[in-house]
Amino acid sequence: RYDILFYDALEPRRSRRDQLVIQAWHGFPIEASGVLRKGSTFKENVSHISNVIENVDFILSYSKMFNLLFNACFPSKSSKYALTGMPRNDFLFRPKEEALTKFKKLTGFDFKDKKIILFCPSKKISKESVLDIVENILKAKLLERTNSALLIKSDGILEDLFSSNGDNRISFLNEKILRENMTDVYECLAAVDVLVTDQSSMAYDWLLTDKPIVYYIPSYEKIENPLVEPLEDWLPGEIVFDVKGLIVNLERFLMESFIPDDKYIWLKGMVHHFQDGNSCERVIEFLHQYYEKGSE
Repeated sequence: RYDILFYDALEPRRSRRDQLVIQAWHGFPIEASGVLRKGSTFKENVSHISNVIENVDFILSYSKMFNLLFNACFPSKSSKYALTGMPRNDFLFRPKEEALTKFKKLTGFDFKDKKIILFCPSKKISKESVLDIVENILKAKLLERTNSALLIKSDGILEDLFSSNGDNRISFLNEKILRENMTDVYECLAAVDVLVTDQSSMAYDWLLTDKPIVYYIPSYEKIENPLVEPLEDWLPGEIVFDVKGLIVNLERFLMESFIPDDKYIWLKGMVHHFQDGNSCERVIEFLHQYYEKGSE
């Protein structure tokens, strides 16, 4: 049915040989995967990865650094990489009002007059730890003092464990809500003021906003098998190891003007060859050129 298939995960499948398969990987690779993943049988893993990559026609790329890191995990021909930037990142440059409208539709709350903290914990942070963070933020009255709202991207279970008591400063975004509304979380990011995560690759896309990032990492050991070292040089934000440090830095970023430091600017340049909201246009132009060559 479709002539072009876009995937953001590893297992592309085509139903016809003439379909074009394009890989738009879900994030900038900072943790070893593919043939470098620990705990897998090397020979079997290499064979499987080779078959998967062989089924991909082109790989959309952020930059030369992306090519280097991605190719270390998923070896392929250099000719497969298309330097376009990632289309999802175009949402970061959309008007804030559009993103606020999306948030209101998804959560039922109007955050127009509030600053927004988006917390994207990985599965490596326990649900109990996430709830402890939320409870400490409430106890410190951080949201009231900074006129802010806290949104938590979750798996749908946290909502059942946490009672907001009708507090419209705290809300949850889970995959079920996003799917039901045919919305990607990136469509909301233009309205966010501070990103908090422990390991989400979203942080590297977030660099395009020039807005603050806080890494909540109780232990570096939770980040297994990083592709680059020293790891702290590749985390583009303030690194905190406990809830107290998280609250202190959130208050600072919410109350003071943020100016990206040298590491932030350096990583932004390493990750993103293009630093604009025109990746979709470049992908379309790339496809036009591809089909024009095929018709010659």
